[in-house]
Amino acid sequence: MCARCRAEPAAGTIADVTVGSHTGSQGRAPGHTGLGPILRRAVQREVALPTAVALGGLSVAFLTKSLLAYADWIVNRGLGAVEVAQIAGLELLPVLAQTLPFALLIGVLVALGRLKADLELLAMETIGLSRLQLVRPVVGVALAGGLLAAILSIWAAPLSRARLESNLERIARERPGAMITAGRVAEFGDRQLLAREASADGTELRGVLLWMPDLAEAVFGERGRLGSLAGTEISLQLEDASILGSPVGGGQHVEVAHFETRLEFADEQEAPGDRIGALSTSELMQFPAGPDLRRAQAELHRRFAHPAAALLLGVLAAPLALARRRFSRSSGAVAGLFLTLGYYGLVQLADAMLRDPGSSVAWAVWTPPSVVLVLLIILLLRLAGDPIDEEPDRSAPERANQMKRPVGVRGVLDRYVLGVYLGAAALSFGALFVAYFLIDVLERLEWFARHQAEIGEIAWFYAARTPLLASRVVPMGLLAGSALTVSLLVARGELLAMQTCGIRLGRALTPVLMLSLLVVPLDFWLNDSLVTRSNAWADRIKVERIKDRSEGSATEAWYRMEGQLVRASRSGLATGRIPDLVVFEIGPTGLPSARIHAREARHVGDGEWELIDARAVLISDSGLQTVDPPLRYAFGEARRAQIDPMHHSVGSLAVEIEAAEESGFPVVPLRIAWHRKLAGPFACLLLPAISLLVVVRSRRPPSAARNLVLCVALGVAYLLVGDVAASLGQGGQLSPVAAGWTPPLMAVSGLVMLLGRPRA
Repeated sequence: MCARCRAEPAAGTIADVTVGSHTGSQGRAPGHTGLGPILRRAVQREVALPTAVALGGLSVAFLTKSLLAYADWIVNRGLGAVEVAQIAGLELLPVLAQTLPFALLIGVLVALGRLKADLELLAMETIGLSRLQLVRPVVGVALAGGLLAAILSIWAAPLSRARLESNLERIARERPGAMITAGRVAEFGDRQLLAREASADGTELRGVLLWMPDLAEAVFGERGRLGSLAGTEISLQLEDASILGSPVGGGQHVEVAHFETRLEFADEQEAPGDRIGALSTSELMQFPAGPDLRRAQAELHRRFAHPAAALLLGVLAAPLALARRRFSRSSGAVAGLFLTLGYYGLVQLADAMLRDPGSSVAWAVWTPPSVVLVLLIILLLRLAGDPIDEEPDRSAPERANQMKRPVGVRGVLDRYVLGVYLGAAALSFGALFVAYFLIDVLERLEWFARHQAEIGEIAWFYAARTPLLASRVVPMGLLAGSALTVSLLVARGELLAMQTCGIRLGRALTPVLMLSLLVVPLDFWLNDSLVTRSNAWADRIKVERIKDRSEGSATEAWYRMEGQLVRASRSGLATGRIPDLVVFEIGPTGLPSARIHAREARHVGDGEWELIDARAVLISDSGLQTVDPPLRYAFGEARRAQIDPMHHSVGSLAVEIEAAEESGFPVVPLRIAWHRKLAGPFACLLLPAISLLVVVRSRRPPSAARNLVLCVALGVAYLLVGDVAASLGQGGQLSPVAAGWTPPLMAVSGLVMLLGRPRA
C-alpha cells in the first residue's frame, strides 16, 4: 500500500468529501477529468474565509489609524457619531479597493497552507487530481475578487473620495476651530496662524500671531476668536492687536482694540493635481492637456491595473503554495505579506519611471501586474511538469514525536511553552510589522510622488522610520503571540494533555507572562532612546531632503525659544546660513516687545548667529523705536513652535515642559505625552495577561478563532481608550496624569474583574 493510501485525514474535512466522491483501485480514479461541484465549492469556501479575514484585518488597521486621528474631533470639537460613521464609511471603500488584491493573495496562501499541512491536498492528489486542477477553484475566487476590485477601483472609490473631501471641507467650515491646535502653525494660503493657547474646541485663542505677507508682516493679538462664514472662508477676530508692517515698507506699527480679517483655506492650498484621485473615471478620460495630464493618465491606468493585479495575485498564490513540499497557515501568511512588500517595491519602481517625462505612462503603471503575470506563467508551467510528490509531509508526525518527552522533569514544560511563545510572538511581530510597514508606505505613496522623492531618499526615510514602526507593533505582537500560542497548544491537543496531567492552565501559561514582563523595560528603552533619535532623523529626511528639495530650500517655519519667535528656513538652520531671518521678542502678554530682521544670519558657534544687514526696533505703546541691531544674536538651537514629543526622551521632554511653562506656552498636551511615554510599555504585559486570563477563566475549550477575535478587539480598544483619554485631557475633563495612565489602569481593572469573576 502506498503512502497516500495510509494517510487518514481527520473526520469532517475536505478529504472526506474527496474520498466519498471519487473511488478507484488503490484510492485513484483513472480517467477522472476534474473536480466535482461539491469539492470545488468546498475548496472555494476554504479560500474565501481567510481572504475575508485578511481583508477585514487590513481594513481595520487602516481605519483604526484614521479614526484615532478623529478622536479629538469627537471629544472636543463637537463631531457627532453620525458624522464619524459617515467618514469611516467613506474611507472604507478606498481602503477595500487598495487592500483587496493583497487580501486575496494572503487568503489563498493561508487556505492552501492549511489544506496542505492537514494532508487534504495529498488526499485529493491520491484520487487522481492533478495540481493544475486544484488551481481551478482558486481561479473562481480570484475572478470574483478581481471583479469586486474593478467595481471599487473604477467607480466606488473615486466617488467615495470626492464625498469624503466634501464632508471634511464642510466640517472645517462649520467648525473652524477643528484645525487649530495650540502651538501648531495653521496655514491658510500664504497666511499662517499660530496661537499660544487654544480652547478645547479651537475657537477661543490667546497669544495669537497672524503672519500676513500680502498686507503686513505680522499681527499679534492677546485674544482671538474664530468664526464660520459662508463659502470657503472663516473669520478671525483679534482683541488688543498689534499690527507690524514689513521693514521693507517702512515698518509701521499700529495698536488697535479690535482687528478682524477673513482667512481662506480653499482649493488654492492644494496643487491642481492633488484632487485627481477624487475625479471620476470618465473625467479622467476627458482630462484636458496641461501639467497634470500625465498624473491623470497614471491614475486612470492604475484604476484598471489594480483589479488586474487582484486577479493575478489571487491566482499566483495557488501554484506558489502547491509547488512547495512543506506549507502551513503561518508560512502562507508570512509569504503573503512578503509578496505584498515585493509588489510595493515594483510600484515604487513604476513611480520612479513615471517621473521620467520621456517614459510611457502605460508601460510604467502596468509593469507590476506584468511582472506578476510572467511569474504566474512560469509557476504554472513548472507545476504542470512536476511529478506528484509520493512522500507525505512528515512535519506533523515529527511534531507529535517531539511531544513524547517527559513533562515531569523540572523546567521542561516551562521551556517548551516559552519556546512556543517566542516563535509565535516573533511570527506575529514580523507579520504585523510587515503589514504596518505596507500600510505606512501605501499612505505615503501619493506624498512621495507629489514631491518627486527618489528611491534612495525613500529608502533612507524608512531606514530611519523602522524603529518607530517596530515600537508600535511590539505590544500588539506580544498580544497576538499569546493568542497564537494558545491556539497552537489547543490545535496540537497539548493544553488538554497538560490538564489531564493535573497542570492548571494558569500554571502552564506562566512563562508567557514572565517573558512579557521582561519586554516592558526593553520596550521603554526602545521608545525612550532609539525611537526618539530615529524619528527626528526621519523627519529631517522628510523635510530637508524630500520636501525642501522639491519646493526649494527657502521653505520657512516658525521656531521658538524662551520668549522668542523665530522665522527661518529649515535648510538654513541645518547649514548655518539663514536668509531673511525674522525674530520677535515676545512679552508676558503674548505681544511683541522687539523685532529683528536680517538679510542673512550665519552661525558662528555656541548658539550665536552673526547678523548681516540687520534692522532692530523696540515696540511699545508709544510706537516703534529704531535701535542699533546687535552684531550677533543668540537663539541657540531654535525649537519648532510645536514641540514634538516623539523627538524627545522622557528626560528631555521634562526639560521642554519646564522651559515652555516658563515662557508661558501651554504644557497640558506635553504633560499628557510625558505620562503616556511612561505608561505605554506596560501594554506589553497587560494585553497578553488579559487575553490569557480570559482563556483560563472560561469553561469553554479554547478556540483559535475566538482567540484571534479577542486579540483584535483588545488591541483596537486599548488604542482607542488611550487616544480618547488624551483628548479628554486636552479638553480639561481629565488631568494629564489620568489622561496618560487611563489605558493601563483600565487594563488592570479588567484583570481584577476577571480574577474575581467565577469561571463562565
